[in-house]
Amino acid sequence: MPDDKNEELLQRAHETRGFHLGVHEIMNAADPEYMEHYQRWLEFTNLKDRHLDMKTKEIVHVAVHVARQTDPDHIKAHMLAAVKAGATKEELFEVSEMGFLLGGTTSLLLGMEAWRRAFRPDLRRAYDLVENQPHQEE
Repeated sequence: MPDDKNEELLQRAHETRGFHLGVHEIMNAADPEYMEHYQRWLEFTNLKDRHLDMKTKEIVHVAVHVARQTDPDHIKAHMLAAVKAGATKEELFEVSEMGFLLGGTTSLLLGMEAWRRAFRPDLRRAYDLVENQPHQEE
C-alpha cells in the first residue's frame, strides 16, 4: 500500500473518531491491510448509529474503560468524544463514580483522574497524596 494511501487511512481514522491514538499510527505503519479492516469494523460497530447513538456508545466506552482500569488519557479521549456527541461533564463524572462499584478503588481513581484531565486540570491529580494539611478549626 503506498504511503499516501496509508496517510489517507490514518486521516480517515482521525476524522471518524475525532481523535486517534498512537496505536493507530503503529498499526497503519506496520500493517496497513489490518488497519483498513480494523477501521471498517470500527466504523460499523462503533461509529454508525444503529440501535445506540454516538453519545450512548461513548458513555459505554468510558464505563468499560474505567472498569477495566485503562490508562486515564485513553479514558479522557473517550470522555472528550462523548462531549462532542452530546454528553455533559456531569454525566461523565457520574459514570466515573460508578467505577468504584464496577472495578473498585483503582477504577474510581482512574475515572476521576481522567475526568480531572478532561475538565478540571487545575485540581490535584487523583493519585496525589496530600499530607500535613493544616488542621481546620471547628
